[in-house]
Amino acid sequence: MRKYRLLFAVPGSRLSAVATLTGRFQPGMYAVALLALASSHLDYGAATLVVAASSIGAMTSPLRGRLLDRYSYAVVLWPLLVLHIGALVLFVVGAQADAGAPALFCLATLASVSLPPVGTFNRVIWRRKLPG
Repeated sequence: MRKYRLLFAVPGSRLSAVATLTGRFQPGMYAVALLALASSHLDYGAATLVVAASSIGAMTSPLRGRLLDRYSYAVVLWPLLVLHIGALVLFVVGAQADAGAPALFCLATLASVSLPPVGTFNRVIWRRKLPG
């Protein structure tokens, strides 16, 4: 318990802890939300393939993490966030317009590979905030 008191005594650590916790909620709900949207416009088999495309981003996560280690946060996170949100908006618009499985597959892939690396970001923040 003493270690947690020391940890939360560091200025800004409570906010970082909340950001870390909420960043961990996203991955599971992301796939469920894609499946719910895609399956309402595609057959279930095609919808699961579209959701499977979103797992491609997990393979690129180390690369995005290395970008954060090498460049400033703003240079990496803002473009990724804009690309990610744009791909998700196009995914929703495409699904509503019955764009088809190949288009939604590509948009799900783009959204997953452009997902800002929240886990790596939190690791870097914690490392900088905590002494030793």
